[in-house]
Amino acid sequence: MAMTYDDVRALALALPGVAEGTSYGYDCLKAHGKFMTRLKEDGDSLVVPGVSLDEREMLIEAEPDTFYVTDHYRNYP
Repeated sequence: MAMTYDDVRALALALPGVAEGTSYGYDCLKAHGKFMTRLKEDGDSLVVPGVSLDEREMLIEAEPDTFYVTDHYRNYP
């Protein structure tokens, strides 16, 4: 069963210092004021920063139906 954004939101908000905010006009979650994640425009995907390029490639290779990167983020971790 896949998690929804509401599931992720509930889990994140249970952590200390996590609050809702906005990023580039979209609802997001922040930890101590720092961007943590947001729902992408497709309404089904999360932006997840802080993953190294090597780890990202490993995740995409292992679970291509779950993990992907858009051209916009291709050169950024």
